[in-house]
Amino acid sequence: MAADEPDHRVRHWNRIAQQWWRIGPPIRPSAADVESLCVAIGKMARRHGGARKRALLLGVTPELADLHRRERVDLVAIDRSAEMVRVVWPGDLPGRRAVCADWFRFLASAQPYDVILGDGSFNTVRHPDEMLALARLAHAALVDQGVLATRLFVEPQRRETVDAVLCEGRSGAIAGFPVFKFRLAMALQSESGGGVRIADIWRAWHGAGINEAKLAQATGWTLEEIDTIHLYRDSPGYIWFPTLHQAVDLFSKLFKVESVATADYEMGERCPTLVLVK
Repeated sequence: MAADEPDHRVRHWNRIAQQWWRIGPPIRPSAADVESLCVAIGKMARRHGGARKRALLLGVTPELADLHRRERVDLVAIDRSAEMVRVVWPGDLPGRRAVCADWFRFLASAQPYDVILGDGSFNTVRHPDEMLALARLAHAALVDQGVLATRLFVEPQRRETVDAVLCEGRSGAIAGFPVFKFRLAMALQSESGGGVRIADIWRAWHGAGINEAKLAQATGWTLEEIDTIHLYRDSPGYIWFPTLHQAVDLFSKLFKVESVATADYEMGERCPTLVLVK
C-alpha cells in the first residue's frame, strides 16, 4: 500500500479477518498451490546451498505459515491489518513470526531475503503502478538469484458479462461460491487491469435480487458461504485483475520468469503461480 494512501484497504481486511475461515479456494490457496511454492523454495535452496534460508511472506496466509518447517526457512509474514495478524495468523513459533507493517515501507528497509512469497498479494495493489513499485522493492530486497513466488488472480482472455456469471451462478453451473464471487468481480472490471471496487461486487449481487435460501438449495452452496458476500457491502477497497500477459510483461522488466503453474481446480487457470528469479 502506498505510504500516502488512506487506510481504506486496511479497513476492508480487518472486516474479512472475522470471516476468514468461511472462505475457500480459489480465494485461499489449495494444497496444490502451496506445493508449487514449496517446489520453488526447494529449487532456490538447492541453487544456493548452505545455511537456512530467509523467507518473507506478503500477507499472513495461514496455509503458507508451515513453510518454515517444511522447507527449513526462517519465515517473516507482514500484513498492515492488525486484525488479519491477530485472527488469521496461526501464531508465532521459532523460525516464523508475523509483523503488522506496510509492505512498501517494510521492503524499502528490508535486509536481503532468499525468497519472497505472496498469495494474491499483487492483486491488492493498484495495477500497473503500485504493482510495479512493489515488484521493484521485492527485487531490491532479494539476494542475487533470489526468488519471488506469488499466486495471481488474472482476468480471462475473453471477459465474461455480469449477467452471464449471475445466470450460471443461479443455475448451479458454478461449483464453488468463492469461484462465483471472483468471476463476478472479474466481470465487473470495466477495462483490463483497471480494477473493481469491492463494494460494487455486493451491489451487483444485491441488485440481482437473489433469494439466498433458494440459491443454497439449487446450488449446494451453504448459507454460511453465501453470507460472506455481505462483507463486501460498503467496502472502500479495490481489487485488480491484470491479464496473465500483462502480469508477465510487468514482472519481466525486473525478473526472469522461471515458471507459470496452474492448479487443477475450478477456475485454476485464472490463479497461476509465477516463479520469478532475480
